[in-house]
Amino acid sequence: MNLQIVNEEYEIKHFITKLNYFKSKAISSNRSIALVFTNNSNIIRVVEEKGNKYKFNIPHGKIVNIAKIKTLNFNKDGNINHFGSIIIAMNQHTYKIILHIEKGRIRYVQI
Repeated sequence: MNLQIVNEEYEIKHFITKLNYFKSKAISSNRSIALVFTNNSNIIRVVEEKGNKYKFNIPHGKIVNIAKIKTLNFNKDGNINHFGSIIIAMNQHTYKIILHIEKGRIRYVQI
């Protein structure tokens, strides 16, 4: 297996870990958290219910397509408001991040 592919998968898994962190933070703080995605960008904006705003990025990748979900809202129970997917282009491969409604499950596939 190519080292670059391993690194890409690590970055995608790390991105999903960050999404799960915000889900957990919404539950523990009992407040909603919104993540705002932008096409052709590697920056994700984070807006917390009480006004904290900040950003994080996708190293070595960028969002090339967003299906049905420009803003991902984790409510105080960790549930999300919409289902949808985000396609992220890395150096060699493209990955689809699939967001499931309700319990906020997140998975990925290489496309």
